[in-house]
Amino acid sequence: MGQMWRTLSEVLAEPNTAIVMSFASEEWAHWTVVQDIDDEALWLADSDGMRTILRKEASMVKVSAQRSLCIQWRDVFVMRL
Repeated sequence: MGQMWRTLSEVLAEPNTAIVMSFASEEWAHWTVVQDIDDEALWLADSDGMRTILRKEASMVKVSAQRSLCIQWRDVFVMRL
């Protein structure tokens, strides 16, 4: 997770850049826009009103009791204007 977090942070540091990504729980999947990132969370601009994905709650492998959200790494898109 650390490498992906660093890469997302580097990408968002570039001007006029956005990240669109998919993530899922056991019950649903959802697309969102990542507008900022810090050491603890992805900050979202989300149509369903979600504000953050906490790093401690996210996985790139699978949903578990400790990590309730899985970031769909194959569905992370970088958009530059």
